Amino acid sequence: MSYTPRTPDVLADDVLVTSGIDGTYPPASGGQGARIEQDAAYSRLHACPTAGTDQNGRVLVLSRQ
Repeated sequence: MSYTPRTPDVLADDVLVTSGIDGTYPPASGGQGARIEQDAAYSRLHACPTAGTDQNGRVLVLSRQ
């Protein structure tokens, strides 16, 4: 999750649930925070999905290739 406001309220092990308001992620998608990268204004949250792929309507796979 990119461009998340930088706030001390988010910790690496927090459980995340999306609202779906901006249309980037479907509503009620969940994950557990694995890592947080921060710059001066924003945070980038890396999370591991908490639900199986059989419960999701869409899946995005990112590769470093």
